[in-house]
Amino acid sequence: MAFTLPGHSIVQARFTRGTVGDVIINTFVFKGSGPDAPSMADIKARLDIFYGGLAGAQVGTLKARLHNSITGVTYYGRPANAAPGIPGEELPGAVGIASPGGNSLPPDVCVALSYRAALPNGPSRRGRIYFGPLLVAAVDPFGVLNAAFRTDLIEAAKGLASTSVANPVEWMIASRKNNTSSRIVRGYVDSAMDTQRRRDPVTQKFGRTADAWAL
Repeated sequence: MAFTLPGHSIVQARFTRGTVGDVIINTFVFKGSGPDAPSMADIKARLDIFYGGLAGAQVGTLKARLHNSITGVTYYGRPANAAPGIPGEELPGAVGIASPGGNSLPPDVCVALSYRAALPNGPSRRGRIYFGPLLVAAVDPFGVLNAAFRTDLIEAAKGLASTSVANPVEWMIASRKNNTSSRIVRGYVDSAMDTQRRRDPVTQKFGRTADAWAL
């Protein structure tokens, strides 16, 4: 069942990994302050801060911890109740990505950012996105996410989930089953590494194709 609740927008941040042509996707749902979907300009501003940092908030930006082969990020968004088959419009001027140098972890390694709505808990009231692939500098010598990066990711998520009179956009959890949404109020960041799961199904994955072998 599709999520089609009026007053909401679905936005994808698509990170291109140029050396292989793979695309990593983070998907977000946002709600406006009234019956109309929030403006894409307001959503873009919130996501730029999430990934790119804001003076006085995150000490370091999230994008500075990305794998060297990441060549850019582009946002695509559409109202949740748009007609079926309507593609998301590209939001121009997305935050720039510059490969920072340094050693990189394997391209499928990432960290999970988990979040949920207020109680009661349940599958339709919690979610997760995966941030990566990552540089070696994102982990400590014991192989877990270092404290500085974990703090920055937590602060970035808190900022994205906050509400502001100047930018009335709310980050939401969407329930496809019930066609309802819930505001995100808390979450956590795993210290252990995970693997990137939300990927573009039509591109190569780690330099291999999906039909590399068959029974």
